[in-house]
Amino acid sequence: MGQVRHRLRKDYGIEGGIPVVFSLEKPKAKLLPFKGPSGEEENPSDYQVVPGFRVRIIPVLGTIPAIFGQVMASYVVTQLAGLQVHMEPVVNFDMDHYHVLHQRLIEHEELQYGTAIQVQVDVEEVMYVAKELWHGRSARDQSPKDVGRGMWRSVKS
Repeated sequence: MGQVRHRLRKDYGIEGGIPVVFSLEKPKAKLLPFKGPSGEEENPSDYQVVPGFRVRIIPVLGTIPAIFGQVMASYVVTQLAGLQVHMEPVVNFDMDHYHVLHQRLIEHEELQYGTAIQVQVDVEEVMYVAKELWHGRSARDQSPKDVGRGMWRSVKS
């Protein structure tokens, strides 16, 4: 998907706005061996309609492609109906990342104020802020997308 985004940006100047459906799940199985009509192992490239077209398949649960189709169909129907679709951004951080963010918060407080005693948030709260409020974006990002600035620390402290 990264290659597609790079090509759209480089060749056509498209920065975004193309809805996609994809899964972050890692495949649990490899491609099945390719057996031709004779039942013996054959070269899959001999059966490709166009070069690079995949001939072999990955075994999948039958409902998974159906779910992808339903998601795409529901998006098209809601767009045709003029309804607003609230899609959730993809934030694929693991718990180690949230622990690092929490640790950096503590280190920043110690560096700025000499103590981290005022940090009364845990990793779950850091996860909520990073995922739900910031949608996985960096606080340093200069993009004006849905971001506001404000003080979180009391002025009296």
